[in-house]
Amino acid sequence: MRSNPTTRTAVMALTAMITLSLLLTGRLTAAPAAGETKKEPPKKLKPADVDKELTTFLRKDNIPFQFYNRYANTYMRFAEMGKVNLRERGKTMSADMRKKVLGQVKRNEEIARALQGMVTHKKMIDAIRTNNSSVPASDRRQTYRNAQDAHEDLRIALLAKLTGLSQAKVRKAVGYSFKAASGPTED
Repeated sequence: MRSNPTTRTAVMALTAMITLSLLLTGRLTAAPAAGETKKEPPKKLKPADVDKELTTFLRKDNIPFQFYNRYANTYMRFAEMGKVNLRERGKTMSADMRKKVLGQVKRNEEIARALQGMVTHKKMIDAIRTNNSSVPASDRRQTYRNAQDAHEDLRIALLAKLTGLSQAKVRKAVGYSFKAASGPTED
C-alpha cells in the first residue's frame, strides 16, 4: 500500500508544528548531556578580585592602554556603587561602617585616576613609537623617556596601593624597567 504524498507531507508538517509548540511552551526540553551539571550563576565581581587581576597585569607591564580604560571604568563603577550604598543606607550605618565605605570609595577613585593618568602616558609612548605623534622630531626622544618614566612611576605607585607594599619594595620586586630603556631612534 502506497501512502499519498499529500498525506505524508501533512503528517510531517503537523508533527513539526506540535514539536515546535511543545518546545516553545517549555513542555518539551532536551535531555541533559551525560556529565552536564547545572550551571551556577556568575559570581559577583568584587574589588579584591579585580585588584588581583590588575596586579598580575601591571607586574608584566605589557598591556595596551585600552585595558587601563576598562579597569578605570570598573573602579569608577565600584566607587559609584559605594556612593549609592551610602546614600541609601548611610543613616542606618554605624559610624565605623560609614567611614570604611568612604575609605573604599576614595581608594577606588584614586585607582581609577591613576589608571587614567597611565592611559595618557601610554598613548604618548605608543604615538611616538609608531611615529603618529605631533611632538617635534627633535623632542621625541626626551618626551618618550619622560612619558615612560611617568608611566612607570604611576605603575609602581598603583602596584604599591594594590599590594599594600611600599613603593621601594615594589620597585625592587618588579625592577625599574624603563630607566635603562632606550628611546625611539631618531629619523
